[in-house]
Amino acid sequence: MKKREKIVIMLLFSVILMCIALSSSPFKAKIGKASPINGSYKQSSSSEGFSVKASSYDPPWWNLTYHYRKPIVITEPNRVDRENEPVEVQLTFDSLKAHKNSLRLLYYDGNTWIGPLPIQIDDIVYDSENSDYIRSVKITFLANVSKGKTEVYYIYYTDYPVEEKTYSTDLHVNESMISNSYFTWWINPPKIFRYPNDTGVDWNTIDNGWIGYPQWYGADLNNPTYVELLYNGTLVVGPVYAKVLYRYKVQVYSWASKKYYNYYKITLTIYARTPIVRVDMEIEPGSYTTRGVWGTIMDVEGDVDDDKYAFFTDPVTVGTVGISNYRQRESYLHDMNGWTWATLYEPGKHGVGVIVHKDYTPEYYPLYVSRAVKSTYSDVVYGYTFIFAYIYGSSGTYYYRFFDVPIIGDAWDPVNETTIAIAYPLSNNYYVDVEQEAYYLLSITVEDAVSRKIEGAKIVVYNSSNPNDIFGTNLTSSSGEAVIKFYRNVSLTVGIKVNYTTTSEIYVEKSTSVSLDIDDVRRSVSRVVTLDLADLYVCVQSLDKKDVPGATVKISSSGYVLSNVTNSQGFVYFYRILKGKVWSINVTYTTNLGFGVKNDTYSVLMDQSSKNVTVTLPMSDLHVTAVDLLGEVVNEYTAYLYQGDKPVGDPLDQITTGNGMVVFEELPVGNFTLTFKYLARSEYGDKLSPTVVNIWYLSNRNIVVSLPLATLHVVVDDVNNVSIPDVTVSVQNRSGSTVIYYFGVSDESGMVNFTRILYGATWDIRISFDTFGGKGETIEKSLDEIPLDSPQKYIYVELPVTDMVIHVLTEQQYNMSDYWRYGVGGAVVYANITGKMDLVTNATDAAGYAIAKFVPVGRYNVTVYFLEKSWSKVFDVYNNSALHFVLPFKYAQIATRLSVTSPSSPYVNAIWTENITVELTFYVVETNTFIAYGWINWSLVDMQGNTVLSG
Repeated sequence: MKKREKIVIMLLFSVILMCIALSSSPFKAKIGKASPINGSYKQSSSSEGFSVKASSYDPPWWNLTYHYRKPIVITEPNRVDRENEPVEVQLTFDSLKAHKNSLRLLYYDGNTWIGPLPIQIDDIVYDSENSDYIRSVKITFLANVSKGKTEVYYIYYTDYPVEEKTYSTDLHVNESMISNSYFTWWINPPKIFRYPNDTGVDWNTIDNGWIGYPQWYGADLNNPTYVELLYNGTLVVGPVYAKVLYRYKVQVYSWASKKYYNYYKITLTIYARTPIVRVDMEIEPGSYTTRGVWGTIMDVEGDVDDDKYAFFTDPVTVGTVGISNYRQRESYLHDMNGWTWATLYEPGKHGVGVIVHKDYTPEYYPLYVSRAVKSTYSDVVYGYTFIFAYIYGSSGTYYYRFFDVPIIGDAWDPVNETTIAIAYPLSNNYYVDVEQEAYYLLSITVEDAVSRKIEGAKIVVYNSSNPNDIFGTNLTSSSGEAVIKFYRNVSLTVGIKVNYTTTSEIYVEKSTSVSLDIDDVRRSVSRVVTLDLADLYVCVQSLDKKDVPGATVKISSSGYVLSNVTNSQGFVYFYRILKGKVWSINVTYTTNLGFGVKNDTYSVLMDQSSKNVTVTLPMSDLHVTAVDLLGEVVNEYTAYLYQGDKPVGDPLDQITTGNGMVVFEELPVGNFTLTFKYLARSEYGDKLSPTVVNIWYLSNRNIVVSLPLATLHVVVDDVNNVSIPDVTVSVQNRSGSTVIYYFGVSDESGMVNFTRILYGATWDIRISFDTFGGKGETIEKSLDEIPLDSPQKYIYVELPVTDMVIHVLTEQQYNMSDYWRYGVGGAVVYANITGKMDLVTNATDAAGYAIAKFVPVGRYNVTVYFLEKSWSKVFDVYNNSALHFVLPFKYAQIATRLSVTSPSSPYVNAIWTENITVELTFYVVETNTFIAYGWINWSLVDMQGNTVLSG
């Protein structure tokens, strides 16, 4: 090449790329030991990526060996697909949680785990308490994220030592080179730097290349002393990347005899399984200037004279980087200072460059170069070389340059270049979510046999294989639930023991077990433990099925004794007693009368969640109905209750009733004696009908007692057996110290009823009757010591009295065959019944009769007055047969022209008054066709046949 007008300080270094296969061993990074407990993950090949699938954000746990994990959430900002893009993630851990060998990276594809994936760790900060544990670390791994998608990777770790992990990789390192599936990089560059190339060989050879600063003062590129390779070698070798470091000392300026140097540190980072290369350049402190360039110049066609151009830009440019769309000659490079140019050379391919700012450090200004990466940025299909650089800024931006590098042509001629920022690095688009812990979570519900939740039950969870290995304890809440969370790194069977002490101090416990494996991690495993606690309802009743409130009920079993008192319905409730046990029930009760009652011990097997039992106390109410000997209810009486077989001493109780029934409540089984006092006959005393009763027998709980009360009927008749009313009858009993006396007056039937008088006693009966309506003499009669020996007794008493019947009639009437039907009406009759002439009647009836009721039997003088005349006769009266008193005259006869007369007698009845008046009754008989008409001719004659009156 021609000599430049300005002195340019340059360093020529060439890299000879050898297309040979170099044998080396895979890198092994001692990341940790983890013997997988199951086969729920797979390891990816070192030479192939894995399919990107949407992952579940909280997938099942990968491996029980690992106690913790953190999700690493990576989002592609809707720019391009990322395949095996390096991602650097900064992780921090709590103290003593992350053992240094335990970090494992995995990806869940929705069905299974992929990994552990290779990771490389840097910048480790160890725990101050124990250097075997990590507090923070930077990990690098290769991620696959489709355009606009989000993927979640999981970093697993644990808090105890695990087996070290070795990863396969396509990175190979020896003393001279580093290679992966895409590149081979020389570690030891040549020490000879010449410029220009006067050998005529291709610049893509070992002795071509330059490095320096774009001000061309005092440097002679033909002098190798201008460039000194201070160091070269491999810095880092790992499963994800390897780093190669070159340090140069370059004379960049001289004045007079003084020389000025720049110190360059070039770091190339080669990644596994990807053509991405990172180029870091640093102009070290102590350099003459902070400006400089580094790179390789490659001439595809071998025309070395056209290599005069490079790309530079102004150092103060911000925002979108403006790139010259034309090439500048080297003479103008000093006007384009401030930017560094780096390049990638691949054997057999075209060289490609990218412009980045010169003021960067490896931490902030990484440069990535890649070949043969497809882009979704443009619809036009190019054989793109994909180059992107990270420009330092507040957010950090990748600037993507697309260079279509033809097989024939200028390697540095940009085609279809764009200068817009189209993506961000994945390392800027991630976050580490909160730590997730592997644990077993037992949600235990404790209930009794009635399915009621139990609060305050103690739960112990332990290792079934080692009961002393306690995983946790807890008490159930008001909802009967308790949660126990613990971690073990194996599948196992855990024992669950529940114990509980009831409010009645009954202790009960129950054990069960549950098998847990990796599928149960971070998932609530529910178990219901039913304690053998049941409810017992005791109903206390008497023999007559009556509820007994206030009874003391004691139950006992297994050394426990519980006691309670029945409520107003006779129930007592024992809450949560031992189920499956036999309980003895004993009931005691004090009755209203002070008797202590208890049952025979009752045993019940609590084989159900709740049980109702009825305990019968040997007592009952005694219902008493009193009747007389006729079976009629006696309403008003007092019943007396005595204990034992005899009514001695004071009664236990006495009850007076007005409705015929008394109830003695809560009598215990045993003999009791009842006596009665009839209130209407209190003189009979209070020892009537002593009755011994025992309520043990059903028939004795509702009894009917017959009181010795009978009815005495005294019937008074005359000599004709005709009942005599208004007779005074008295009865009396003189057998006791007190004379009992009752009296009554006979009714129309001649009867006096002495009801409910003492049965079995003898009664004296006294009868007194005033004859002739009280105007005649008084007749008395006595019956002594009449026994009342039946429930109802009739005593018939005949008094020597009878009715006096006087029949006044004429001779003609008397001679008729049916004479008794006719007589002289209106006659006045007297008789000497009381010792003087007493009026029997002032007018005989129409048939001529006059009756004197109930006169003593005897001889009487009778006088009849009729038509101002009187007649007297003497009669012996022994019964009520009619005494015929015949008058010496005839009645007037009425002649009638009716074919039928009514009445049939040709005589009429006449009612005599002061003036003689005759009343005639005339009947007309209705025929079938007409009403008959008739008339009467009548005459009234005296005894001599003289007509007195006619019409």
